[in-house]
Amino acid sequence: MSQEVWTLERALRKGVELEEESIALYTETAEKATYPGARKLLQELAEEERKHRDYFIKALEDPSQLERRSLSEEVTDLRITDTLVRVPLDPKAGYPQLLIYAAQREKDTHDFCAQLAKKFRGEPLG
Repeated sequence: MSQEVWTLERALRKGVELEEESIALYTETAEKATYPGARKLLQELAEEERKHRDYFIKALEDPSQLERRSLSEEVTDLRITDTLVRVPLDPKAGYPQLLIYAAQREKDTHDFCAQLAKKFRGEPLG
């Protein structure tokens, strides 16, 4: 994040936006997918992103309902995506390529949310 002024509302709206982008991307690619297994995986990924989006929407409606998690809850970063080459999301992609793409996108989203969590640490939510 740059020097821009971030409010909790702006952060939550950005979360909704990121999740909606993922939903659209996975849904559109699923509709064009060549392999049935890939189509199913993409549909499942889109459904997970809907749950994430709904979390942000719920928080926008009532920030006091946000679930707080401690930043001290360390999740080991296995750095699995660090050495992987960035791949585009392709309707002709096989299962491994889809997993790589999804893992990289999830890592990017996680990193964004972690930065926001640090920024709003200790601030009232509602």
